[in-house]
Amino acid sequence: TAGTLGVEGSFCQNCRREAFRVSGSHRTILRGDGVQAVQMESADSWFNILDLQNDLSEYIFGLVPCWAVLTRNGEPVGDEAVAAIPYTASVNEKDKTLTILSWKDESAEIVIPDQLNGYTVTGIGREVFRNRTSMEGITLPANLTEIGEAAFRGCTAITGIEFPAALTVIGSNAFRDCTSLTTVTFSEGSTLETIRNSAFENDKLLESVAIPEGTSKIGEYAFYDCSALKKVTMPGTVNEMGIQVFRNTALTTAGPSGSGADYEFG
Repeated sequence: TAGTLGVEGSFCQNCRREAFRVSGSHRTILRGDGVQAVQMESADSWFNILDLQNDLSEYIFGLVPCWAVLTRNGEPVGDEAVAAIPYTASVNEKDKTLTILSWKDESAEIVIPDQLNGYTVTGIGREVFRNRTSMEGITLPANLTEIGEAAFRGCTAITGIEFPAALTVIGSNAFRDCTSLTTVTFSEGSTLETIRNSAFENDKLLESVAIPEGTSKIGEYAFYDCSALKKVTMPGTVNEMGIQVFRNTALTTAGPSGSGADYEFG
């Protein structure tokens, strides 16, 4: 194809994956003011020549690369600059929220800010930090509502995690195989609703957990093989629990809240 497409706002592909794919000499120019989000569903759909008018840091990409050639004001953007893109994300333009899809920084201590490029961070996607064995700590954003499947699975050096009050869902396998994890803390006023299957499975050093009031569902194997787990407090709001949630733990007694049992419910 040939020609030029000028895009002044964010670009979101919400049709069939192959429905937007250009080749030949076609050029797309991102010419909007401020931050522009560029959302492509897969590498099957892409821009041919994508030209930026602003600095690379002023764009939010859902997929990198989503172009055959990347330029800025007609000049090629070097591979080093592309490699330094700090994250990719999907955005919700209606409420200006963002879900992280990938994260470049591999520091021992990761801090995810409450906002990225003017969008409130509310989600961490599937496998974003999986097997990040050098990560020892993570600070989560205050407005985070969901942690995706296997987001932190295999982060074997992380020792503690504090969940913000806004969090409602911990995804399947989210912290599975975090074998150095010793403490899990839910902030005051927690709005947690769901802990999905195997969320903390095989966290060998985790000793205690207090499930916050208001939680209603705990998936199967959620704390399976947490062999050091010797104290659990379970609120009466939990009305659905999967199989073998606490199998192969150190829990030996059960009783109502305040009883002093290893597993207290109420």
